Amino acid sequence: GLETDLLDLTCENTTIQGITFKNGIGSPIRTSFYDKNTFLNCIIESCQHCAVYCDYCETEFINCKFLNNTGSYYPGILEWGPIYLRNSNNKFENCLFEGNSFQGDGGVIQTYDASPEFVNCTFTDNSCDGSGGAIFRNRGSLTLEGCSFTGNQAGNEGGAISGGGNMTNCTFTDNHALFQGGAM
Repeated sequence: GLETDLLDLTCENTTIQGITFKNGIGSPIRTSFYDKNTFLNCIIESCQHCAVYCDYCETEFINCKFLNNTGSYYPGILEWGPIYLRNSNNKFENCLFEGNSFQGDGGVIQTYDASPEFVNCTFTDNSCDGSGGAIFRNRGSLTLEGCSFTGNQAGNEGGAISGGGNMTNCTFTDNHALFQGGAM
């Protein structure tokens, strides 16, 4: 497949398939303004300063891998994790999230007034200095079905998840938080 470090998607109903986004800086994948796009069998790896930014969109990620990405943390100015979802309804299905990290809240995913759904996803060895080693939910809803969380860590609370959500048939193994809620 194609390898690139940047995609600013401003069109609707587009399928991006089999592309690797590697070593990108500054939101290699950005979708917004009610986009309804699908990323299929893509790899997002070693990207810095927010690998995926979704604002007012319904983008889907199916069979994608998110590996070793980091977020941007400039207190009071820019605080986006590796994946930042704002006012969006995103779906992640059969995705792997491994080795992602962030200095703030949400080692992989930060949500703000968003309602993401995760189906059969795996979250392994992600970490943050704040809360939510894998996911930090700030308002909105969170739906998890058949997901596994292993070895995620938070410097504050919620080794795997901070902010709760609706969970069905999920497993939590060896997640840790410095203060409270090893899993949540």
